[in-house]
Amino acid sequence: MPLPEIQIQACLSAIGSFIEKRRPKPAIRHKLDLKAEITGQDVIVIEVRPSFNNPVAKAKWIGTQNRWKLYWMKADQKWHIYKPGMDLADIHSIMDEVDSDPHCCFWG
Repeated sequence: MPLPEIQIQACLSAIGSFIEKRRPKPAIRHKLDLKAEITGQDVIVIEVRPSFNNPVAKAKWIGTQNRWKLYWMKADQKWHIYKPGMDLADIHSIMDEVDSDPHCCFWG
C-alpha cells in the first residue's frame, strides 16, 4: 500500500528539513551527501559517496495503524527494527530520532 498523499507531503517537509540540517558543506558534497527515497510505504535516508551508497535509516508507514516504524541497518546488511514497540505517529518524530541518534545506530 503506497503512502497516502497527506503522508507524502509530511515526508517531503520533514525529510527536506532533516537533510538540510545534516547535509555536509557544499565543498564536499561531491564526496559525501545525503538523499532520501520514498518507495511504496518506505522512506529511506541514504548516505551518498562516490564508491557506494550507505542506507542510514528506513521509516515504514503502517497504514492500518496510522503509525510509522523505524529501522536501522546492522553490519549484516539487513534492516532491523530500531526500538521494538516504538511506533511514532508522524515522520517529524522519526527524523528527530534519526538526527539525535541516542543509541548510535544511524551515524555510528
